[in-house]
Amino acid sequence: MPITAVTDIPDESQSAEVTEPTEARATSTDPAEVGTRERAGWPAELQLDLLSGKWNLGFVLRDLHRSFRMNVKKRMAELNLPVGIWGYLWALYYENGLTQKELAKRIRLVGPSVVFGLNQLEKLGLVKRQRSVQDKRVVHIHLTPKADALRDEIFAAAAETNAKALRYLTSNEINLLFSLLDRVGAGIHGDVGGEAADDDDPS
Repeated sequence: MPITAVTDIPDESQSAEVTEPTEARATSTDPAEVGTRERAGWPAELQLDLLSGKWNLGFVLRDLHRSFRMNVKKRMAELNLPVGIWGYLWALYYENGLTQKELAKRIRLVGPSVVFGLNQLEKLGLVKRQRSVQDKRVVHIHLTPKADALRDEIFAAAAETNAKALRYLTSNEINLLFSLLDRVGAGIHGDVGGEAADDDDPS
């Protein structure tokens, strides 16, 4: 979905009316919240129109995620694997032997969703659960030789999609994009490095 450029942003240097306080005016004094302060004087109706319309970031990201997922799903289908297990494998390829709790944190899942995913992986012969010698309550997840053999193809499923998505950006623009997304994340989570919300789909 093309992102529409915003052309009706008020020019505060030319319009005293726009900078008058409104009910929606922000009160933040956090020096990091430059965007909040910049838009504090905009009329409430303009803020609402942009943030729920042209600047509906959540919708744009969700739309992009769906496109990413569909591309990865096609590649995983060629391997006769469900797309939902991609996130588990990705995390374990980077660090095999994670505990179930650690794995859940890496892929932003909790409870029954993790158990379901691990059951799928076990049935496919891709992982084995192993209880810790030190603490029998702790379960470690280990990749099988079958999963190791699929490593390159699993990574390629995402790499090809990412290559398509980034083909119109320079390296500097990609670095800038991720820097800005980090700041968006900081705004959502409340502080830099905050935990992402749990989701029901790590792919």
